[in-house]
Amino acid sequence: MRMALVGLGGIGNVHLSVYESMPDVEIAAVVDVDTEKAAARLKNKSIKMYNCIDDMLMSENVDFVDICTPTYLHEEHAVKAMNKGVHVLCEKPIALTNESADNMIKAAKANGVIFMIAHVIRFWPHYEYLKKCYDERKFGKLYTAFFSRIGEIPRWTHDNWWMDEKRSGRAPIDLHIHDADFALYLLGKPNYITGKACEDYENITYITACYEYDDCLVNIEGGMFRAPYPFEMSYRAVFKRAVLEFRNNKLVVYEDGKKPEEIKFDNMQNIESGINISSANGYENEIRYFIECVRTGKPPEITTPESSAESLLMVKKTLESAKLAQKIKI
Repeated sequence: MRMALVGLGGIGNVHLSVYESMPDVEIAAVVDVDTEKAAARLKNKSIKMYNCIDDMLMSENVDFVDICTPTYLHEEHAVKAMNKGVHVLCEKPIALTNESADNMIKAAKANGVIFMIAHVIRFWPHYEYLKKCYDERKFGKLYTAFFSRIGEIPRWTHDNWWMDEKRSGRAPIDLHIHDADFALYLLGKPNYITGKACEDYENITYITACYEYDDCLVNIEGGMFRAPYPFEMSYRAVFKRAVLEFRNNKLVVYEDGKKPEEIKFDNMQNIESGINISSANGYENEIRYFIECVRTGKPPEITTPESSAESLLMVKKTLESAKLAQKIKI
């Protein structure tokens, strides 16, 4: 299968490492505004370089593109590829606005292509385990869950785009959406959302949300700080008969009447990404899943474009709650 990688920045480099390990996938082309810097990262020097997606789509015959460009470019790049009949895997979030998300979904349907947003946490082994425990009621009723994703403000982005709210959405839309999306995957839409935010555009970008369900409460925080705080993603889920805690890349189950048990996963692949990512397994899982969807012609089910648009909407509702200083009914 032939593919083109569009955007070879921080996350693009992570995706590249996955494709380079897949003998059944040919990286036909890479698109990046800095072709010289991007070319230096490639092990295979025969891969064609382009600085414009239009030129690549005109010149290359590829089965799919993987879009890893800044968020404000997602709609433009995805729709251009779809209009050429090319399948699209696009990094999260789907877009900055739900209008853009709807345009992308309509373009995918109109052109009959597979379209998936790379919400990697749905494919992350430690989070997959939590989903499985919940679905199978392994430890009984889920009472409450807490999700956290915090770290230092990224300084590696091209033209410092991440710091520009109009291009990235900063912590709420670029970071917090990881866990907002997983909460929806785990439990569906909440009844109410209460949001709080702290933003000064230089030293902190932070958001917290409380999702209220009929019989469960979920709290989610996401933030980036100017101080060199080490990146950490974590969760704690309190069931009737156990507490699951994922922290410092370790998942421990504290089950009633038993000794704490660390849940280990086979073949965890560590990588040097240059950013705040140390494991490629979630990325490999989501990419292989997408490729299988392309091969079979079956639309993705684990994460759909519609669910990705819904996750964006939940973040928007959280921001609305924070602005109004009141609970929002969903």
